[in-house]
Amino acid sequence: MENTETTKQEPVAPEDNASFSEGSLPARVVEATEKLTNLFHIENSLLLERKIAETKDLQNEKAKLSALYQNELLALQQNPACLGPKNSPMRQKLQKVTDAFQEEVKNHGRILLRLKTVSEGLVKSISSEASKLSGAVPLYDTHATVHENTANLPVNIALNQVI
Repeated sequence: MENTETTKQEPVAPEDNASFSEGSLPARVVEATEKLTNLFHIENSLLLERKIAETKDLQNEKAKLSALYQNELLALQQNPACLGPKNSPMRQKLQKVTDAFQEEVKNHGRILLRLKTVSEGLVKSISSEASKLSGAVPLYDTHATVHENTANLPVNIALNQVI
């Protein structure tokens, strides 16, 4: 696990953008991708440290960056010529940044799946224990005689937090 100080840092500014003109479309795509990658890294660190409540603070910024990323990618798809030839430094930088972003998103998915599985297991075990403790409920037939209920009736459990 990482140091908690790394989770408090701001997204890192794009590096090595010397080949991009300031404010060019490829530079904006790289910057948005790097910021989003860093945000996912911070969120992953918080999730691994079991600080789920602190990830709520990142959701608005993640939504804004995701929308910006999507808009910039759409603009880049409409104007691919701004990237230059096939092996240009712009394309290589964008590929490198995109690969890092995709790896961080895959890692994020694995962490979320692991946490979801653990949470579901906890809910099932709590439910199982609660049903064992609640004993059998008596049943009455049409003649008002009591019969033992041998069926395990489900126990309702409410959890007031999104997992």
